[in-house]
Amino acid sequence: MSGREDVPGRPLHLHIGLPKTASTFLQGQIFPALDHLAVRTVPRTRLFRERADAAAEFRTFACALRRSATLWPSIGGPILDELLGPGDDGRRGLLVSDEAIGRAASRPEGLAAHLAAFATLARTRGFARPRIVAFLRRQDHWLASHYAQISDRKRGAGEAGFRATIAATLDPMAQRHGFGTMLDYAALRAALVDVAGEDGVLLLPYEALRAEPEPTLRRLLDWLGTPGTVAERLATAKGRANVRSDTTGGVPRWQLRPPSIPLPRGRRLALPAGIWPARRISLPADLSRRILGAYGDSNRDVAAATGLDLGRWGYFAEPALA
Repeated sequence: MSGREDVPGRPLHLHIGLPKTASTFLQGQIFPALDHLAVRTVPRTRLFRERADAAAEFRTFACALRRSATLWPSIGGPILDELLGPGDDGRRGLLVSDEAIGRAASRPEGLAAHLAAFATLARTRGFARPRIVAFLRRQDHWLASHYAQISDRKRGAGEAGFRATIAATLDPMAQRHGFGTMLDYAALRAALVDVAGEDGVLLLPYEALRAEPEPTLRRLLDWLGTPGTVAERLATAKGRANVRSDTTGGVPRWQLRPPSIPLPRGRRLALPAGIWPARRISLPADLSRRILGAYGDSNRDVAAATGLDLGRWGYFAEPALA
């Protein structure tokens, strides 16, 4: 199905939950209150049974996206049946929100193929073309926050390890066209527009949600077709972010997690924080410029295409002081 076709039908909304962009807040406090939609946050499946599926905690889209997009015309019907549930009346809209979809942004062409095939399948159940929303986050802060999040699983995590991770992420012969592509927002937008059309994609800065939550939530809720009384109540919702950063001395710093020990079924046992010295990483101006400079063209393309004032939220590298 071409995402540019104007297909009528019941609403189909996809939240591309890029990690570290307030997905937990949205999935916990905003989306469940949307009574006008059937809401599926981090849906799980009983259809896949391989070890890698178990490692993904049987999350529907994590299981699907690790396979070929050809699964949707082949076995997509039962997957969609699971998502809709036995109470589907054939008229209600659907909202799916899952970080697994966002993680697949490291392979934007594959993500587009999956979403297009899913949309084609959904059309057979009376759904309109999808409307897709994603929150972005400036890449330097995202990488620091991500490193802090996974630091319990990294032997010897610290400043040197963080800089090595940045170097690999930005290196075109290493991870720039792998893991690093997840943060190439122009590539992500192009993939989503290919599925949903120019008017079917909404990108919002995570920084705006943190600094100006009410107008940002109002824009999101309007996009989701939320009735006025519900939107009014949800727009003033207060969320608690899992913040591990501060700006001591004017340099952003992130607190690292205590080391953890792997357990069966993908679980981990965190060592008591009191027996391990506190560790932090910093994001000095030179490292921030290096990261933002690597994604500068991509961010400029997104700003030009969407009208978002990404400069206001720090998405462009500041020139070095003479």
